[in-house]
Amino acid sequence: MRRFIPFGSLVAVLFLLSSPWPGFSAGNVDYPTKPVNIIVPFPPGQSPDLIARALSEGAKGIFPQPFVVVNRPGGAGTIGVAELVAARPDGYTIGLTPSAPLTVQPQITSDLPYKGPGDYRPVMKIGNVPMVFSVVADSLIKSIKDVVDYAKANPGKLRVGSSGQGSIPHMDLEIFKEKAGVDITHVPYQGSAASIPALLGGHIEAISDSLPPILNQVRAGKVRVLGTFEEKRNSILPDVPTFKECGFDVTLGVFHSVIAPKGTPDAVVQMIGDSLKKAMDSDAFKKFVQSSNYVVGYQDAAGLKQQIETTYGLMEPIINKLNLKK
Repeated sequence: MRRFIPFGSLVAVLFLLSSPWPGFSAGNVDYPTKPVNIIVPFPPGQSPDLIARALSEGAKGIFPQPFVVVNRPGGAGTIGVAELVAARPDGYTIGLTPSAPLTVQPQITSDLPYKGPGDYRPVMKIGNVPMVFSVVADSLIKSIKDVVDYAKANPGKLRVGSSGQGSIPHMDLEIFKEKAGVDITHVPYQGSAASIPALLGGHIEAISDSLPPILNQVRAGKVRVLGTFEEKRNSILPDVPTFKECGFDVTLGVFHSVIAPKGTPDAVVQMIGDSLKKAMDSDAFKKFVQSSNYVVGYQDAAGLKQQIETTYGLMEPIINKLNLKK
């Protein structure tokens, strides 16, 4: 006796078998049915926001629904990340954040609803923002060796600004100080918009900061970069040595990550990650990279997870030594 499969059931089975995103439950096979929010924990116009908007534009025609950038600034990035980790893990809320709110701030601020890498799902790493050490163009300090020599001869007198207490540029400075065995006074500011004028005004002797905010001053001949906190020389500044070349293995930089709430299904994470990776090859994203001098450095979820965990572990002893915990 033959058994007949109802036409509707047959169509459903064929859809499931042909779906490019297997692993969904029956209720989720049609994901996504609405736009996906990208929480950016910084204001419009800053690097994370610009990256998110370039990616969302590049994902048009690749991802079935729009990505909508939602800015949630405050708390050095922790307010937006806290909202992300508390969101429903249904694939309709993801986050794009620099590394400090994931690797530094959770170890400083005790009352955050997330504590470490296990409280969210890595999706992909997008790239890096180079960190640099700079002085004014007419400074008598001409090299990293000069920095060390001056600091050893004048303990505590060299004032070096950064974009804030516990920021990645601050962490780079502290690692350098320890490796070089020098006493340098750190002067924290509320972002690059305050620290760069302080350098130009002679209130500090040097600055540890990301490259993009200071690049215009470098090109104008007002600031000279002495060293980069990178593994290899930066193509924008090919004549500037790395700290590693100068004998100090300090390569900590800011990296940007896409993350999702803990519990987001594997298939959803895979689909979002694959789509955004393709968006990185779009004209919209390439235009952003060219205009901002951003350093692309894609990693998949597994690679990003390892980098977050490694950086988190690297930060812990520095934070404890500086007694930064609140």
